[in-house]
Amino acid sequence: MTEPARQVDERRYDPPRNVEVELAGQWWPGVQHAWRLTSDRDFWVADVEFSAQYDWGLGKHFQCVPPERVRLADAENGDQPPGW
Repeated sequence: MTEPARQVDERRYDPPRNVEVELAGQWWPGVQHAWRLTSDRDFWVADVEFSAQYDWGLGKHFQCVPPERVRLADAENGDQPPGW
């Protein structure tokens, strides 16, 4: 039996910072609440909240995504810190 994943570390943003989150090749505006590191991964994930438009309407997402799927909302692509 494998050990359940546990949170090892967390770096919170208070207040949450404005970001863009990638979903299916499109970038959507949202907020990032924290960076999280868990025992089952060897990299940090971004704890984000965002909405995406679908054929049926607006869908709200609360999830953790890898660093390459989140970027600062007010920075140009070339201004992004590596891995952010």
